[in-house]
Amino acid sequence: EVLRVNGNADQQRRFYARALAGERFGNALAEIGTRTAAERRTRLSADGGGWRINGSKFYCTGALYAQWIPTATVGEDGLQRLAFVRRDSPGVEVIDDWSGFGQRVTGSGTVLFQDVAVPAEDVMVLVDPSAPPNTIKPLAQIIHAAIDLGIGQAALADALDFVRNRSRPWIDAGVERAADDPLTISEFGRLSIRLDAARALVARAG
Repeated sequence: EVLRVNGNADQQRRFYARALAGERFGNALAEIGTRTAAERRTRLSADGGGWRINGSKFYCTGALYAQWIPTATVGEDGLQRLAFVRRDSPGVEVIDDWSGFGQRVTGSGTVLFQDVAVPAEDVMVLVDPSAPPNTIKPLAQIIHAAIDLGIGQAALADALDFVRNRSRPWIDAGVERAADDPLTISEFGRLSIRLDAARALVARAG
């Protein structure tokens, strides 16, 4: 979305083509120790006709498996820019140190940048305080809301399967199957309605 909103025509043509050819894009956005999540310490310094990156990132989902690592940086002018860094660039180190508890295939480890060279044509503005509001951050939030909605849908389906096929009815329920317990049916109805409401809210927000 940053590429669509802030990239120029040449950048869009080149990187869309690489995505369509099957190349993967991870990310190196978040940092530890900044005052807010929006601040950056990873520096982008001018180097002749290009740039150099120095810094470290964590929670870099997909970087471990990617050919490209879009990286959030801050320049000497204070402007935040996004640099599309090749995974195999000299000075890039991707560390598989993410705890996968509950996220078995996240691959969200650390990325270190030590004097990494990036061509000028692979860098674009990430955050311009003077620009009008755009869709970059809202799209990211919609994506995460949709992921959470999908998790909720899967959890409800798994719970329903468990109750129908593995649970025993409560001894005082007076039913042969746990799935026929009126209190259980009522609870599943409540959860289903809440999930339907969440689905409608995500759709409306989108």
